[in-house]
Amino acid sequence: MTDIPSSIDQFRIHGHQLIDFIANYLDQCSHSTIPVTAYKSPEKSYANWQQELNEPTLTPDALFEQIIHQSIHLHHPGYIGHQVAVAQPLSILADTVASLLNNGMAVYEMGQVSVAMERAVCSCLTKIIGWQDQSTGFFTSGGTLANLTALLTARQVCSAGSYWDQGHQSTSYAVMVSSEAHYCIARAIKIMGLGNDAIITIPVNKKFQLDVESINEIYNKALQQGKKIFAFVGNAASTGTGSYDDLETIGKFCKLHNIWFHVDGAHGGAVILSKKYNHLVQGLEMADSMTLDFHKLLQTSVLCTALLYKSSGASHQTFAQGAQYLYEDHEQEWYQLGKRTFECTKTMMVLKAYTLIHQLGLERLGADVDYRYELARKFADIIMADNEFELATYPQSNIVCFRYTPSNTNPGQFNQLNLEIRTRINESGQYYIVQTSIDHKIYLRTSLMNVQTTLEDLAVLLKLIKAVK
Repeated sequence: MTDIPSSIDQFRIHGHQLIDFIANYLDQCSHSTIPVTAYKSPEKSYANWQQELNEPTLTPDALFEQIIHQSIHLHHPGYIGHQVAVAQPLSILADTVASLLNNGMAVYEMGQVSVAMERAVCSCLTKIIGWQDQSTGFFTSGGTLANLTALLTARQVCSAGSYWDQGHQSTSYAVMVSSEAHYCIARAIKIMGLGNDAIITIPVNKKFQLDVESINEIYNKALQQGKKIFAFVGNAASTGTGSYDDLETIGKFCKLHNIWFHVDGAHGGAVILSKKYNHLVQGLEMADSMTLDFHKLLQTSVLCTALLYKSSGASHQTFAQGAQYLYEDHEQEWYQLGKRTFECTKTMMVLKAYTLIHQLGLERLGADVDYRYELARKFADIIMADNEFELATYPQSNIVCFRYTPSNTNPGQFNQLNLEIRTRINESGQYYIVQTSIDHKIYLRTSLMNVQTTLEDLAVLLKLIKAVK
């Protein structure tokens, strides 16, 4: 039998050591005294961890230290890669509490704290959007699942509650999406069994925003082909370039044609907290649902996604049986989340969002969004002032896509040059950047996620890029 007091004593010892190590680690990251990453090939990493699993040599403290040492360090100012949040220390502590309690949330009696917290946070967010008191939401495991759930709701509403029981009959349901929509939207449509023909793609303009001028023509063509458009997905912002669609025009179109309007704000929806850039989501109040990842610009660890609904009743229709959605008794059971969410067992992810809002405040979180958006614009200005660089588009969010185009290099070699630059920069350990392809051109793509990243850091990056041979 396990010696419980001894286990607690060991937990206390290892816990104190781990927290001290993490605190020192965060300090090292902030001062860039460790490399942002030390890359290992998949084969070497697998061999290393397989051997350790088969022949354990590490103590708990040493194991945790090795895990941290061999990972990418998002708290390093040189981390400007993927759209993953640099977790606030308070979020890390909240995650620890959630892991400790491990309360499920399918039924209220199991998750009485986190279920209530979810409603409080979602109510706060829906009021900021401009929705009414009947608006609601819940937290779910990532933007992909949130977008799928929203589209399931839209289809159920469109079919007047029949689809859940009867399945696909003869109507050719379809969704209008931007060509720059995240791939999870197409994946969701196919998971729903609607097929590739159900994806009605709208082209984008030069700023990579959905071309609203083409909506009516494409919509009418889809109708002529027998399509039933039940949802329209707008980007706030797109994953590739961080561009915001014209939500107001899309909202008016959807209202005119009685189409469910969903906004994928997984990345850029956090701008609702901004005082300077919230105009980018003008028209959001016309949406029926919205996805918002706290684990991107709102600084929580993954996963922590809010799926917000303008209508509380609509959120109860997603998995309703037959015409059950017509009854209002579900309003009295907002706290039984298993009726509305895809997950049954779900982590207490909302603790992270609630803690940051409670302790830091919405104004501070909004100011941090402003800082990174402003930093992206200043970075873009430096790039535009140097004729050896090319900007894909002027940034609307914290994402900047650019490439090195020196005059002494054949343009046909630019793609290979920028691929090599990315590899060399990442190998240096000073920065971690990613790449993207736009119109068959390779661009270096930076997501400015860390509030400790400065314009000086970015200027040094450009110098390093020019020095790559």
